[in-house]
Amino acid sequence: MFRLHLSALSTLSAGLALVLSLAGPALAQKGPSPHQLLELPSKAESHQKRAIPVYRFGQGSAETIFLFAAFHGDERQGVYMLEQLMKELAAKPQYYANKTIFCVPLVNPDGYQANSRTNGRKVDLNRNFPTRDYKPNLNAGTRYYAGAQALSEPESRLVYELIKPYLNGDKKNLKILSIHGPLAVVNYDGPALDLAKALSAQSKLPISGSIGYATPGSFGTFYGKEHGIPVITFETGYESPEKAWARYRTTLLALLQYPNPQLEPSALPSAAPSPLPSPLPSKPPSPIPSQAPNPTASPTASPTASPTASPTASPTASPAISPLPQATPTLISLASRELSPLNPLPAPKRRWWLLGPTPSPLPTPEPTPEPTPSSIILATPTPRVTPIPTPVPTPLPTATPYQPGRLSLPKSLSKHAYIRVSKKTQLLQVIDQNRIVVSVPVSTGLGSKDTPEGTFRIISKVPFPSYYGSPHLGRRSYPSKHPNNPLGTRWMQLNVGHFKTGVAIGLHGTDEPNLVGKAISGGCVRMHNGDVEQLFQIFRVGMKVIISAK
Repeated sequence: MFRLHLSALSTLSAGLALVLSLAGPALAQKGPSPHQLLELPSKAESHQKRAIPVYRFGQGSAETIFLFAAFHGDERQGVYMLEQLMKELAAKPQYYANKTIFCVPLVNPDGYQANSRTNGRKVDLNRNFPTRDYKPNLNAGTRYYAGAQALSEPESRLVYELIKPYLNGDKKNLKILSIHGPLAVVNYDGPALDLAKALSAQSKLPISGSIGYATPGSFGTFYGKEHGIPVITFETGYESPEKAWARYRTTLLALLQYPNPQLEPSALPSAAPSPLPSPLPSKPPSPIPSQAPNPTASPTASPTASPTASPTASPTASPAISPLPQATPTLISLASRELSPLNPLPAPKRRWWLLGPTPSPLPTPEPTPEPTPSSIILATPTPRVTPIPTPVPTPLPTATPYQPGRLSLPKSLSKHAYIRVSKKTQLLQVIDQNRIVVSVPVSTGLGSKDTPEGTFRIISKVPFPSYYGSPHLGRRSYPSKHPNNPLGTRWMQLNVGHFKTGVAIGLHGTDEPNLVGKAISGGCVRMHNGDVEQLFQIFRVGMKVIISAK
């Protein structure tokens, strides 16, 4: 799948896309091009040195739209969807006649190659942005690791620098779309509710202002809630990339056209669009030759500069995309100093942007003049009143954090004992002789149907299970005892399958202990590894399990 998608991107750009290097505006162009592949400076690449293509369509100032996909490398539908959308944009320049559209279809090429959520340094790029609640090293060792510091990763830094020039302008003319999966929801941040409603009408997906759990350092929080830009996080379902494009094609077109309800653009106006904002300053080194993508090259390798390559588009390239009948657009450049590595970056300098008004300095009090002997007045002493001491309230006891694996369990259970799981309270309870023997926090499915409701039985028990993926959770696979194995250290299968795919449902551990207690699983009942290891000893094959919504 990786080879197919990247080759499609190369086909779009080869011979038709102009390459942006540090030479920037100095590059010449033989003729108008319907789109451009903006190659950022060599330092703006993935952690494992893979190039991240950034495409720009149009140069209008009426609106600027940013399209992103594959912040998480194992969420693959968005890459294909943006590939197909770029083909439509190239065929119909009316979509961006007075607009500028930036498209980054593969933010995380390292994670895409490894089929991993995180990047090459095991950082979740969607937790690496400098939100007010960002915490360095949060969730270290998990799939939600926030990184050593905000914008520590070259991929998130690239996204930040791409949007940065537009943060000081009129944000009503900005829209941001980031494609994720597989929650099947239109999530919005910032002033994007009306836009979300329009996309929901096209996609038939529900709208949500929250995905149900805290996301410090997230892309949507930073640009939507803290910068006031309309941000849509479009979550596809579990369908294949091809089916996702067929299902949500009109949704993406609706985003481009919003607030115009017509999905097809009007005729291209004769007036030339306005130029882009002035390029960021860059150093004046000798121009770097253009780096045209090679459709036959390995998709995992970064484009290699050729000292003999021409900086213009090849006249013999494939004419699959018709030229744009308008003036030659101006290229933009990101200076290398803007994308220099952040390490080491002192913590106080992380917030170099203003998130509120700068407080005025406090006035310096004037010194009180010393009294002269003639101005001293002897006053009658006032009797002193002994103050009544204020009682100090007794501090409330601090809640002790939950400590998994410390359950007080009986040595055995009666044959009438059973398990009860509440999706409302996210608790698993063991009931024996009408008494709750133990209660532990769990995580059930996110959707109303993901975790089945009813009465079931345990049909098998497996210590240290292997994980082979599933159609609705992706094709990730992990061996026994792998730290990222989502089944954790124990598996107890129930006699029921997922309502969409029929994949087995069970009670098991987790690789994401920070999410236990929240409805976020793919359908099974997760719990802390320490807890499931203890319960594994007393749960028996054939034991009754009741799962209810209450």
